Amino acid sequence: MNKKPSSLRRKVLLTILAVLSVLLVPGLIACGDDQFTEDDVIAKGYKIAVVFDYGGGKSNDKTQVKIRLKEGSKVPNPSTMGKDLVLPGRAGYSFRRYSLAQTDADGKLLRDDDGNLIPGRAWDFDNDIPTGDITLIAEWWENYQLVLHYGEDYALTKTREVTRNPDGTPTSVTKSAFTDEEYTFIDYSYDRDGNELIESVPMPLENERFADSADGLTLDVWGKTIKGDYKVIKKATDFFSFSFVSGTNIYMYADVDMNDLSETQTLTLPGEYSGEFLGNGKTIKNLKISRSASSNSDYFFGLFKEIDGEAKISNITFENATLQLDLSQPRVQQYVLGLFAGRAQEGATLTNVHVTGKIDYTVAAGFTDFDHIFIDKFIGTDRGAKIENCAGEMSVVASKAFFTADEQYAVYAKYTQDGDTVTVGEVYGIAAKDGDEYSALRIRGDIEKDGDVYKIPSSNNVNYFARVKENGEDLVGEVTRTLSVSDSKSEYAVYFEYTQDAEGKMTLTDIYGMERKGDDGAYQTVAISGEISYNDSTNTYTVTAEGGTVYSVKLVVVNADRNRFSVEVTQNNG
Repeated sequence: MNKKPSSLRRKVLLTILAVLSVLLVPGLIACGDDQFTEDDVIAKGYKIAVVFDYGGGKSNDKTQVKIRLKEGSKVPNPSTMGKDLVLPGRAGYSFRRYSLAQTDADGKLLRDDDGNLIPGRAWDFDNDIPTGDITLIAEWWENYQLVLHYGEDYALTKTREVTRNPDGTPTSVTKSAFTDEEYTFIDYSYDRDGNELIESVPMPLENERFADSADGLTLDVWGKTIKGDYKVIKKATDFFSFSFVSGTNIYMYADVDMNDLSETQTLTLPGEYSGEFLGNGKTIKNLKISRSASSNSDYFFGLFKEIDGEAKISNITFENATLQLDLSQPRVQQYVLGLFAGRAQEGATLTNVHVTGKIDYTVAAGFTDFDHIFIDKFIGTDRGAKIENCAGEMSVVASKAFFTADEQYAVYAKYTQDGDTVTVGEVYGIAAKDGDEYSALRIRGDIEKDGDVYKIPSSNNVNYFARVKENGEDLVGEVTRTLSVSDSKSEYAVYFEYTQDAEGKMTLTDIYGMERKGDDGAYQTVAISGEISYNDSTNTYTVTAEGGTVYSVKLVVVNADRNRFSVEVTQNNG
């Protein structure tokens, strides 16, 4: 009579099945578990023994592991297995491969003079199939050593271990290998004199870099550093890799051109600067800085508004810089401008700083000339800073309020001044007098230029036509106004000249133009042919367009006190 399996044998069988389900390799089972014997495993058909000898390494605190396979089975690759069969590790070494251990004619394992197994050919886990018991030996690459020299006269060193890939090539060195909390690394080189720079970090290394060393394993790298926290500028976009605040220290590594930035990248320098700016003889080209007055105490302006007493700036050139300023804050009584800075405080040190460029500013009405604006080519006002070999060369595109003869309006226009000669540029706004003050008119739309006259669309459909003209030896503003009135269906827009009395009440006078809405919804100019006639009895204008079309235009006063008008347009023929 057959005996039933004992509970111990049943436990062994379940354990075997559990191990197999974990390894997921057909025809394989691990040996060495105390719950069952190797004979039990062999009896189940696992006749081929495979020993993984770790060659000086360890895995799960073991120096080797033994598994058994069924005949015809491949040896599982530890690099693709789970926790039960993993690659070993070895301090100071990187795993290379598994190789078949050499044996003598009797199948006995061969060892070297130190008693270590001798590896033969590499084992091909994808194709090799063992026909008998084998031992696979882990082979290792000795790790490389990277020695970083840095600090003053390269007196400091750090050694970092560089692991190796299975083919023996070194892995890349990451940024963490080049850090020290007390130093900023500027660049790295393979030689002390910096003749062979390392282009990037992470740094792709090559075996040849280590081959020239005494032991073939050590590579010396030289890091140029400066003590402290600095932002290294090698290209224009580097200015956007950090937050540029008052105390930021800058180290210029190369010349940069701010025209290399995209249209969406606009650099903003801190208003007050207290850091150290080491220019190292480099140049920043085409820097554009825009600033505006925000309060009645905001009146120092430059690329930097103010240089604080702790600041140290040296050996830097700003070439073709543009300072664009909106100085239209009406509560500010005066402005102090410098191309580099509005003010430098006592204690600040500026050495070999040079600036070329222009200041382009606009002002509020009432700032009629340089009486309220003080400009210096370099520093607007110096409060005792130490300034050596510094200079600025600049042009000024200023803004001036040119008042009309009756002083009812002020025309904002750009201008340049050479001695006593003032050359007027573009008109960019108008202010109207309200009591003793001037208020800027709100512009609605684009300013258009026709000759020397600028059409400025304002609120309530009013168009202002402004220019600056000579009046004797002076330049004065000239302003005329017209009004656009739409018909009740908004099919037409009619342009009227008008007068305005002291109370502000407007009276429409003559038509000077018309527009008609096209099929696409856009208004198109009606080309007028001949004179526009007016019929007193019907209060109707007759407008003849090119091509013979005749329009009757009648003014409708909705509320004259509130300057509300509309028109009725009738097309009579054409």
